[in-house]
Amino acid sequence: MFISRILALSLFLTLFNGYLYAQEPNFDSAVQEFRNDNYEVAAEQFKQLYKNDTNAERSAFYLGRIYFYAQEFDISNDWFKKAQKFDPESSVYAMWIGRCYGRKAQYSGKIRQAFLAGKTKKNFLKAIELDPDNLDARENLITFYVVAPSIVGGSMLKAEEQAAYIQSKDSIRGYLAYATIYNDKNEPKKFRAKMEEGVTEHPDDPRLYYQLIGLNIREMKYDEAHSLVDKIIPLNTIQTNPLYSRANIYMASQDFELAVPVYEQITELNPDEFYAHYQIGRIASEHGIELEKGIENLNTVIDHPQVNDPDLVTWSYYRIGKIREMKNQKDEARKMYEEALKLDKDHKEAAQALKELE
Repeated sequence: MFISRILALSLFLTLFNGYLYAQEPNFDSAVQEFRNDNYEVAAEQFKQLYKNDTNAERSAFYLGRIYFYAQEFDISNDWFKKAQKFDPESSVYAMWIGRCYGRKAQYSGKIRQAFLAGKTKKNFLKAIELDPDNLDARENLITFYVVAPSIVGGSMLKAEEQAAYIQSKDSIRGYLAYATIYNDKNEPKKFRAKMEEGVTEHPDDPRLYYQLIGLNIREMKYDEAHSLVDKIIPLNTIQTNPLYSRANIYMASQDFELAVPVYEQITELNPDEFYAHYQIGRIASEHGIELEKGIENLNTVIDHPQVNDPDLVTWSYYRIGKIREMKNQKDEARKMYEEALKLDKDHKEAAQALKELE
């Protein structure tokens, strides 16, 4: 009897230990949860791994990123600093710490902003010192230089110096860095000159053409913008991209009737381009063009299971309501406004439209 009880206890402990082992998170599975945007699950697994000292450094790093995406910048910074303790020479950790201080500064008062600006700059410079070819850190530093006032270290000249270094390592990326600087600093002549230099140097890369298209739209040079779209159509592996540019030009020039068939072409190439469906509905609700098409396309947004943007769905209900009003279908319009408010009780436009129906 005694021996049988010992054997039973031994079997129980073996099974229990196996159960505990099965429950212990695996680093690779935690990373997969992170990549699948299952951040809550990933966070719990990474915390357990960190507690168990299983790949603690990388777990701390992933936790920093999770809380950064959740805009919990203090908690995020704490985790990045824990990762940094394992590897003080990591350029990547210094860069992410700088990002935390930078984002925190955006939500702080002026005095606090000045303090955090210094920490932001210091960590970006440290990241570059540790790895001069960390181009992400250099791009972050460019953002700091163009956004920050000169009194706390902002400098267009220093931003250009960083762009020049980036360009020496990655020509296209460097040109895009210059685009960031000149767009933010409202230097359209420098912007145009640099982008035209870029497309001359890289005639087969569409990315710089898109920058010029955007500039021409802003300057209302619509014919030039259309001409550039014609040039990039053969260069794009994703054929919807130049079509979006074409539609943007028509929207900016208020040629809404011409924009609709372009958005339709996008949805024919890829039925899951929900923004294009939404734009057809938006044009219908705002300008009375192709009302039935507008309703059909907005219902596509509402009914499709892959749409994970609740704001897009809310606005789709609202815009169907506006179209129903145009068709003098007030009861149907009321239902749509009510659906929009179910999703977002603070949707001012839907609340106002519903009030005006009463």
